[in-house]
Amino acid sequence: MRRSAGFTLVELVMVIVIIAILLPLAVVIIKPIEGYIALDRRAELTDAADSALRLMAREIRAALPNSVRVNATNDAIEFINATDAGRYRLNGATANEVLNIGGPDTEFDIVGSFSQTTPGVQAGARLVVYNLGPGQAPYDAYLAAGTSAVMTPSTTSITVGAAGSGANANEQHITLGAAHTFTGGSTRQRIFLVDGAITYACAGTTLTRYSGYGFNAAITVPPVGGSSATTATSATGCTFTYAAGTPTRAGLVTISLTLSSGGETVTMFRQVRVDNAS
Repeated sequence: MRRSAGFTLVELVMVIVIIAILLPLAVVIIKPIEGYIALDRRAELTDAADSALRLMAREIRAALPNSVRVNATNDAIEFINATDAGRYRLNGATANEVLNIGGPDTEFDIVGSFSQTTPGVQAGARLVVYNLGPGQAPYDAYLAAGTSAVMTPSTTSITVGAAGSGANANEQHITLGAAHTFTGGSTRQRIFLVDGAITYACAGTTLTRYSGYGFNAAITVPPVGGSSATTATSATGCTFTYAAGTPTRAGLVTISLTLSSGGETVTMFRQVRVDNAS
């Protein structure tokens, strides 16, 4: 005859006592672990937000003067990417050395050299002189069309000569594939190489960068065509504001980005000064 297996009342009481002793210790151990996990999650969110803000700030600083604009809901910002800049000549011994503002021209010199540009044909590049920005037609690069505008057409090739190819040793010669008339002259003789517009926009929980879509008269989200890349995920808040500059003060872009994950939330701000001297 088999005896029934089980435990006695004394054993039950001992188990209850042991659990009562260990439970507070478990709580003491679990809380620091939970705190470490939360801290690690906040660090990841902070790093992601900081990386996104740094990327946007770097590109905004390089924007074509007076090209920054935000949409009506302040969740998207657009600007024209300037890859290089220089100063064109107003005076010279021959017409080929001088940029003819207000009249058709195919070649001219710039003082010094484009510092970030390899000499040769500049694929996909366009030249801009005297952009005053949205609402300032005909001096608005977003509205530029034809052979008489602040920006050369996409069909006009641009060839940058080697250093010293201009009339003087410290000058560079620029040649256009077709005659173009720049409608206004820069007070500082500034000329810019640009390669297109860039948009950063928040939709849902994603901050996305758009590029390669050309130029639109009004900011469009998402823009048609081009390519896109995710800049940040888990975005629960995203705000862009822009205060245009004055003759004595630079423009100012303010960005607020909030990322949330696993019950943790991080909000970071970044202000970017924009040089609007065109």
